[in-house]
Amino acid sequence: WRAEPTMLRTLRQKNMASYFFGASTSRPLSVGAPAVTIEKRDGGVAVVTLDRPTKLNALDMATFRGVRDAAVTLRDDADVRAVVIRGAGRAFSAGLD
Repeated sequence: WRAEPTMLRTLRQKNMASYFFGASTSRPLSVGAPAVTIEKRDGGVAVVTLDRPTKLNALDMATFRGVRDAAVTLRDDADVRAVVIRGAGRAFSAGLD
């Protein structure tokens, strides 16, 4: 995955780049319900769900951390051969929140 320059500029403006790219994995995902869930299915498929349907899965800090933590978790799992990223509810993601 390679971020486009405009995406990185937007993340820097929102002060999110340091959290998303190379931040520590020891931070909690969120205070309330998790913003991102992981489900492992048969056949080596993992489904990562952005789980903020009331906000159209807009990306806030908890969601960025959740995506990062899911990537770290799944990259070390030899049983996972494919990852599907989806949004809960009626939208994949509305963008930055």
